[in-house]
Amino acid sequence: MKAHAQLDEAEAWLSAPPVLSETPIIAELESISLRIRYFFLVWAVKTAIALQKAPVYQFPIPTLDIAAIACAAIDDETLNIDKSRVVMGGFSAGGSLALTSCQLPELQGLIRAAVSYYPAVDWSHPPPVKWAHRLCTEKKSESLNTVGPALNWAYVPTGQDRTEKLLSPTYATKQELPKWVCMIGAQHDILCREARNMIYSLAGEEVPESGWDQGWERRTYKWLLAKGVRHGFTDDFGRKQGQSQDARRQVCEATYASVYNWLETKVFVE
Repeated sequence: MKAHAQLDEAEAWLSAPPVLSETPIIAELESISLRIRYFFLVWAVKTAIALQKAPVYQFPIPTLDIAAIACAAIDDETLNIDKSRVVMGGFSAGGSLALTSCQLPELQGLIRAAVSYYPAVDWSHPPPVKWAHRLCTEKKSESLNTVGPALNWAYVPTGQDRTEKLLSPTYATKQELPKWVCMIGAQHDILCREARNMIYSLAGEEVPESGWDQGWERRTYKWLLAKGVRHGFTDDFGRKQGQSQDARRQVCEATYASVYNWLETKVFVE
């Protein structure tokens, strides 16, 4: 009876027009399709993880924070979490931390899948080098090319080995990561190349020398390229509107839907 009541409540909520404010977070939620809204409401427990941030707290503290809080959430019986269906995901720095924290012993075997949106997965190359070797050269500027050096200074301690796998997850083995990994890159992001290289390596595939590989699924790995957008393309829908915003919103919706479909039809049916 309780399950039926929850479903009835969900259907009633979905049939009512949403009440939205003009905040970036709510405006971004507005872009998520009806199916994704249903997913968050009745299909999953979604837990946001707060952490101590740089520059006050540098590597590896954020990674350790994520692991500790994730373990606490998974073990919290009041959340009634199905421990066989735990997915860890994030955007930008959060996407990187999702791939690093799950390597720690306390999370090994607990995370079924990782979903990482436009992450930094290789800190061994400075932003100017990434800019020079970016996949897409059509744009004359990119946010991370400007602020990247500051982020680099803020997060990575002086003298740190930048190929350390808990910092740069591209150097982790597939055995140290969740069995299922989905990587989303943004075409005009200087981080796109390293994200693509990592997912190709995990899948045991050769990286194409030219052309755009918009997306594929290889066994337990998924690569998705969001075309025509930059780093952070999922953010700030509450600001100025226009055709570019509408186009970006469409890319967002298609990306969310593709990831959801992968989770629903592949990750959780095995």
